[in-house]
Amino acid sequence: DKNIRIGNSSLHIENLKQEIKRMYAITKESIELGFENLINPEANYESKINKNEDLIDKLNEGIIKYITLNLQTEVNIEVIATYGAYLSISNNLERLSDHVMNIVYEIKEMSEKNITLSEKTIEEIKEMKAVILEMTEKAMDPYFFNEIKNLETKTDKLTVLFRENTFSRLKDSICTAEGSIVYSTLLINFERIGDHLLNVSEDVVKL
Repeated sequence: DKNIRIGNSSLHIENLKQEIKRMYAITKESIELGFENLINPEANYESKINKNEDLIDKLNEGIIKYITLNLQTEVNIEVIATYGAYLSISNNLERLSDHVMNIVYEIKEMSEKNITLSEKTIEEIKEMKAVILEMTEKAMDPYFFNEIKNLETKTDKLTVLFRENTFSRLKDSICTAEGSIVYSTLLINFERIGDHLLNVSEDVVKL
């Protein structure tokens, strides 16, 4: 019976691993599309990002149910810890998707209110994009954990710097008040994306 239970646990963990990898790939795509849409507003990825959001929500809900069901009969402490790490990853991926949806909302606001971002702001977004996308490439590999920590620290520093820059541009009338407000909101979401990617990396190390 014990051998059967261990075999079942291994199968359940493998199934969970595959669903998490699928969920991560979709989340990663949404992050890339969100940044791309910000830099190139004509490239309308809203529909695709919305579809990804719906799928991510369903996957997260399914993963929660799957883990909850299996935990009812699981007694192995290591397996229970693994379930906990995968559950945390799933929740962080769902939150990552939420922040991409926030970015989509700001893009719509800019379009509807005819708000444009300055060239310097776009350059800063491109710089932040490069850091975030590097994190998405490495967050699921435990080998890069220390690098992910450094990259997340970089997103924090860039957020502070870029926030100061936008206030300076506003003061010098290089950008509008409306544009500064939108950009400040975007920076909050960029920083949170970095936070959640670090959370994912921390959980991956536990697996």
